[in-house]
Amino acid sequence: MIVAATVPLTLSLTLGGVYLFGITINRVTLFAFIMLMGLVVDAAIVVIENIHRNYSQLGQGDKRQVTVQSTNEIGNPTNLATLSVMIVAFSLLPILTGMGGQYFHPVGITGPLAMAFSLLVAYCVVPWAANHWLKPSEGQDLKGHDGWNRLPRYYRAALAPFLSSAKWRRYLFLIVLTMIALSLLQPLWQFIRPNGLSGPQSFFGVETFFLPKDNMNTFNITIDMAETAPLETTDQLAREIGAQLRQTPEVRDYQTSLGEAGVIDFNGLLRGSGNKVGPYVAEIRVNLSDKKTRSRSSIDIAREMRLRIVPIAARYPGSTVQVVEDPPGPPMRATVLAEIYGRDPQQLHILSQRVKSAFQQTYDMAEVKTSEVEDVSEYHLVVDREKAALSGIASAEVAIALRRLIDGEVMGDAHIPQETNPVPIRLQIPRRYQIDPALLSRVTITNRQGQQVALSELVQVIPAWADRPIQHKDDERVTFVGGELARTAPIYAVLDLNRRLDGMALPDESRLATGNLTPYKADPDTINGYSLLWGGEMRLMLDSYRDLLFALALSIASIFLILVAYYQSFSLPMIAMSAIPLGLVGVSPGHWLLGKAFSVTSLVGIIALTGVLVRSSLLIIDFVLDYRRQGMGLREAILEAGAVRLRPILLTALAIVFGSMIMLTDPVFCGLGISLIFGTVASTVLTLIVIPCLLFLLLQGRQEESPEQAGR
Repeated sequence: MIVAATVPLTLSLTLGGVYLFGITINRVTLFAFIMLMGLVVDAAIVVIENIHRNYSQLGQGDKRQVTVQSTNEIGNPTNLATLSVMIVAFSLLPILTGMGGQYFHPVGITGPLAMAFSLLVAYCVVPWAANHWLKPSEGQDLKGHDGWNRLPRYYRAALAPFLSSAKWRRYLFLIVLTMIALSLLQPLWQFIRPNGLSGPQSFFGVETFFLPKDNMNTFNITIDMAETAPLETTDQLAREIGAQLRQTPEVRDYQTSLGEAGVIDFNGLLRGSGNKVGPYVAEIRVNLSDKKTRSRSSIDIAREMRLRIVPIAARYPGSTVQVVEDPPGPPMRATVLAEIYGRDPQQLHILSQRVKSAFQQTYDMAEVKTSEVEDVSEYHLVVDREKAALSGIASAEVAIALRRLIDGEVMGDAHIPQETNPVPIRLQIPRRYQIDPALLSRVTITNRQGQQVALSELVQVIPAWADRPIQHKDDERVTFVGGELARTAPIYAVLDLNRRLDGMALPDESRLATGNLTPYKADPDTINGYSLLWGGEMRLMLDSYRDLLFALALSIASIFLILVAYYQSFSLPMIAMSAIPLGLVGVSPGHWLLGKAFSVTSLVGIIALTGVLVRSSLLIIDFVLDYRRQGMGLREAILEAGAVRLRPILLTALAIVFGSMIMLTDPVFCGLGISLIFGTVASTVLTLIVIPCLLFLLLQGRQEESPEQAGR
């Protein structure tokens, strides 16, 4: 009850703290609270467990003094562990850049504040509550070996052979190193596929995403017909897709926008949907029943709709129909995006078509679209002024006749009774009767002599092509080719496409150069020819992974320096931080067992683990050094320290595991939960065996030294 009461106290203080920083309560903030749920009770568990243990030896002693001494006894490792977690969380702020930095910004503020307030509550509220509500008789003596306290006896029996036998220790280290190596190699197994990169995933592989798709209550269907398509054809295609939507039981309703984009959302802004206007454009916004009441996710429904739309779109040449799902993170123009830079618009047009063809031949590529529009023919009608003058007709008369023929003309106003404004009277030829420019001979103009002169005699019809849009990015001419995948992660499609497109021969005998697959973004440069830079989710993933890995390295270095300053030693911090690779043993297998992809949130979970996993090592090391100062033998000190700290280590690990389980139900943040749960379990089990053995090897050669020297 005391530990449980610390949770709302800590969260209330944290909410007040984040309010001062201007952070709202949003999805990321709430998941930061959930991620920290198991961590904020960590200090409280360690404090009250030590008080509870010392109450068993209280006897007639001063209860208040024992409470203070018990809190002080675990103060240093608790302070160090909490400071480590705060540094890890705060390191996300200055390092994460771009949209990823904005997305995870609340975590960098919420994390340090929650841990600081949890330490304040653990040192102020928990000892006070224990002193008032716990009785000395409630403490349990670890030497009794009854009930829960059988665990220390089993633990001592399991650890003792490794401390006694060098051969057993070698076997242990060999097994642990093998487990670490296999866990680190498992992400690389995703690139070893039966059919190569362009094929299904191998059995032991764990896919790598930026952020996995989320189960939403809505998705969008965009229709882009050939620019010569009339509105009636676009409407017909939209109605056929609507018929398929009506056959889907999860679809609650849908709304079709013809001739323009629908209501623009955040994703549509980046895709440029707001600029789409014309008879060849349509959008269908699909609303599903609430995700809590349906058995299938929006991801499965959208995947099924893609398969059902393909044969419909095939009946309309030149059309592109995309099922656009709301992104779980920052929006992007396309999941797989190729940005092609060059100087000649015609060459860019040819290149985009060849790259589009390569996209269509890629495994799992569901939809492909290019920013290059279809060539549209048009006619330039030029008045022949000389012939008009010879025919006795003014050039303005010819221009007026052409305008009436094509655009119509307002002839006057009708004043209708009970209407405030006059209604314009427009003279216009119905579209089904409009005359082809090649048949202007059907239209005549009367000259001053009353003769009928055919309009075709006065107008020159010059066939031409409509101007094509010119796009720029970073002051360079560019065209985009984007694709959407049905199931797999973009990294495999990009690597496969990059292998096929890099060095591709161009019509001008030059070669296409691909790039932007390095940790740092490449700038377009057309001086050396045409280049293709990869964008979309691949670029976001590279930027986020680069920043997060740098944050991980900075966190590890900061924790190491703090421990060096505290222990006045380099070897003891190395032993304490060996719990970090032990935690990695469970991360990749955890994703594989649950069938989930490794994502940015998974990497955030690993960064959070670096501060959490050191705590168990610090508790063991501090108690071993303390027992050594009291004159206890090395082997007995290690066994006793492990047995005494076993219960708080297990309790804090269980608190993290159960506190993180709620995240497993969320498609986006499940990677964070998997890393915390499986990393904590693996690290806790291995730390209780490996850390004492490493500490035994380090201190074994100092048996003849004084306890103070051994501590240093």
